[in-house]
Amino acid sequence: MDTKQFLSTVLGDEGYYCVAGFKDGNVVQKFYGSLDSVVETAANFDLEGRDAYFALGTFVEGTNRKADNVQHLRALFLDIDCGADKPYPTQHEAIIALREFYTKYKMPRPTVVDSGYGVHVYWALDKSYSREEWLPVANALKAACLQDGLQIDPSVTSDAARILRVPDTRNFKKSIPKQVKVIVNTKVQVSLQEFAAKLPTELIPVL
Repeated sequence: MDTKQFLSTVLGDEGYYCVAGFKDGNVVQKFYGSLDSVVETAANFDLEGRDAYFALGTFVEGTNRKADNVQHLRALFLDIDCGADKPYPTQHEAIIALREFYTKYKMPRPTVVDSGYGVHVYWALDKSYSREEWLPVANALKAACLQDGLQIDPSVTSDAARILRVPDTRNFKKSIPKQVKVIVNTKVQVSLQEFAAKLPTELIPVL
């Protein structure tokens, strides 16, 4: 799965896409109407030694990356940190915990990205959904993770304007860069309603 194929499965096809590059505390953020431009810019950021990120939402206006500007989302996602001082010492341990979680709830197997040190988890949705449709299910997913002890970054899962690392770029956090890459590619898509039905009923807010 190349970068464009990956992005096309987790991003809506209407609105502006956002790609951001980080280096030495400096942020360059750009908005585009096409995924080709996102992929090209992310590759250029990588060549410049910038950490490349993409926004999970598409935006009504190509001016700001704020939740109230989000037009559509097409994925549910998790960020799991790994490392000596993190909840999971290794990515392997994180993936085992993740597998136990989604198996318990009979969720589809998600796509998993090696972010360099942690793992990013994506359940691709069958179509684009509005932030208002998406948010209650994202909140319920977060609540289920926290209730079950899956050690996610809780600030990520229900953030409609969240950015995560672009696959096929590098993580420049330390002196030796690490590759960001898709390590589990499921190609599975699920409807928001079907996913919500797999979560504990008491955790799902009334829509």
